[in-house]
Amino acid sequence: MHVKKHTLFKWDSLFFGDWIWLVMIVAPFAAFLRAIQYNYSEGRSGIDTGGWVSMPLVVATFWAITFLRYWHRAKFVKSIKFYTKHGMAVVFEEKSQERLSMYPEGVVEKAIDDATDYALNFFVAWDNLKKDVGEQATYSSVSAALNGGVLSIVDAPFNLLSMHGPLPPSLQHKMMGITYLNRIVIAWDGDRVRTLMDLGGLLKHEMGHYCLEQLGHLDVIGGEDHHHTFEKIKYPN
Repeated sequence: MHVKKHTLFKWDSLFFGDWIWLVMIVAPFAAFLRAIQYNYSEGRSGIDTGGWVSMPLVVATFWAITFLRYWHRAKFVKSIKFYTKHGMAVVFEEKSQERLSMYPEGVVEKAIDDATDYALNFFVAWDNLKKDVGEQATYSSVSAALNGGVLSIVDAPFNLLSMHGPLPPSLQHKMMGITYLNRIVIAWDGDRVRTLMDLGGLLKHEMGHYCLEQLGHLDVIGGEDHHHTFEKIKYPN
């Protein structure tokens, strides 16, 4: 399998590729040069002080936004510790890196691969029991979206955010894991999740959410529908 690795530059995406960021660099500067050419070389009165102040500021703002984007992107790419066999980039926070260092090289990678395999095999087999042969899912069809995804292992439980930012204090609660499309975050906090076995169990749980979504079992109430499904089918996570 070809792993879709995360790189600093990415040109193969229509809407999110680097060509958009190239436009952000070139277009404002080109407009600035065109303004100078139009106001001076065609016999007009030139550009006043306000124009000479505002136009370079606009160009500099676009360039600064682009620079910050690639600076953060470079930090993210550098933070990737390894890729799973399914193509997920694995990123550790500082304290979780210390826990990673407790294990021999390759042991954590295998634990993550095993937990992912377990969830994929379980849910593909479960879902196919209800379908005709021609409609059945396969391991590869369900796992395909993981390639290019990100697994972040943080060092403490985290607050759930809404589309508009932090939730009100009355609705906040600490999360140990969350799944959105092919982005998964789990907490290796050293308390509720102490060992590699604990980490594998938490990852199985979040991979269960991923598998159900890929198989068309959507959950619109924050994961509770999936949790009921886990209980009903006795998914051991």
